[in-house]
Amino acid sequence: MVRIAKHYELRELGHEGFEKTCRALVARMFGPDPEPNWRRRTTRGYDAAFDGRAAEYPSAEAPWDGFMILEASFNHSPLSEPGRMTHLTQRITKRFEWWFQPNRLHKQPEYIVFATNNSLAAARDGGS
Repeated sequence: MVRIAKHYELRELGHEGFEKTCRALVARMFGPDPEPNWRRRTTRGYDAAFDGRAAEYPSAEAPWDGFMILEASFNHSPLSEPGRMTHLTQRITKRFEWWFQPNRLHKQPEYIVFATNNSLAAARDGGS
């Protein structure tokens, strides 16, 4: 098995360009739907949502079915800036706490796609 990894400088897209790219990729993942119920984030706390059955994601035998949300986390700082992963981890933790709070007044997702322009590759010295 050959693993090919290529890093793109997604920071150049800017926040809006990154979010639009993520929305397009998620729409592609979930497959064609004549009337996908994509909603633009307002006060709901997510960047986009799809309510329905994914075409063949993650597989044709067991596609996701339910309320799916996209959270696009864009970081303006350079890849080498210290603390990027700590910030991302804190952001993800806060988002999960918000989505799954006990007395929530918003719809709870069954599936969450979290996209980031942070590099998630393991460190060369064996770190994670």
